[in-house]
Amino acid sequence: MAYPATPTGFQEYLSASGVKAVSAEAMIHPHHPGLAARLGFVDFLPPRAWWPRGAALALLTQEIDSHIARPAYVRNWWRPQVYNLNPKVGGAKNGDHPTANAVDLDYASVADRMRAELFLRGIERQCPWMQLSLGLGAQTTHVGIASPHGHREWHYAGWSPAHAV
Repeated sequence: MAYPATPTGFQEYLSASGVKAVSAEAMIHPHHPGLAARLGFVDFLPPRAWWPRGAALALLTQEIDSHIARPAYVRNWWRPQVYNLNPKVGGAKNGDHPTANAVDLDYASVADRMRAELFLRGIERQCPWMQLSLGLGAQTTHVGIASPHGHREWHYAGWSPAHAV
């Protein structure tokens, strides 16, 4: 509770948590800002009690970035349910975003996504207690930690299995 429930407070919290490469702005900026504004949101800053989930996902994103050629783009972290269920967003009704348990990352290339996938598969093997949820696409990943729905994996259009690149 030492940090104010503001974007600046969240940035201070992330910095104190060791996050250097992912900004609070990147984590809370709506992917569809016009839709978010129509629904009454300027940004997507979740309750402070959920900030540790964001810090864990930002630290994981930072580690993924160290294994790929160019940093990943954070498309989504927490999404309020009303936004998540909008057809333009296409979120799952019982997905990980409304509970702030996941981040969607976009990559500059298929090779970067494959490197990220290989890294995440290593994490799955070494740390099954993390209960990763993985949604894998051509140049995107959904990465969830401690999903209320447990470990699972699905594939988006254009996904092909990762191989050493």
